[in-house]
Amino acid sequence: MRMHTWSVVLAAPLAVTLGGCGNEAPEPAPVEEATQAPEEEVDTYTVRGRIVSLPDADDPQREHPVIYHEAIDDFRRRDGSLGMGAMQMPFPLGDDGLIAGFNPGDAVRVTFVVSRATMRFQVTEIEALPENTRLDFEAGEP
Repeated sequence: MRMHTWSVVLAAPLAVTLGGCGNEAPEPAPVEEATQAPEEEVDTYTVRGRIVSLPDADDPQREHPVIYHEAIDDFRRRDGSLGMGAMQMPFPLGDDGLIAGFNPGDAVRVTFVVSRATMRFQVTEIEALPENTRLDFEAGEP
C-alpha cells in the first residue's frame, strides 16, 4: 500500500509538469549554436629578436625555431600580470614556410598570437631586420 501511495505522490508533480506541455515538442536549438565552437580569445604581440636555431626534421627536440627575443612589456600572463623578460624560447610556426630563407643569427621581427585559454604561442609573421639592427637583451646576447 505504501508503495502505491509514494508512486502517486511522485507521479503527481511529473503529470503536472508534463500536462502543461501538451503534445508540442520543444523547438530544437538552431544547428549553428549547437555545433559552433566559441571563438578562441587570443592576444597578438610583435617583438624583435635574433634566430638562435632553425627547425630540424631529423631532431624532434628542434621542431620549432628558437629565437632570443627582447622584453615584451605588455605581455599578459595567465594570472593577468604584465611583462615577459628577454629570453630564448621556441616559437611554433603557423606555417612552416614562414621561416624559409632565414638563418641562425638573423635579426627578425616576429608577430605571434597567444591563446588566453591555453597560453600556446603561434607565429603568424616573421620579417627580416637589417643586419646592423641593435637589439636590447637585458641579460646579454647568447
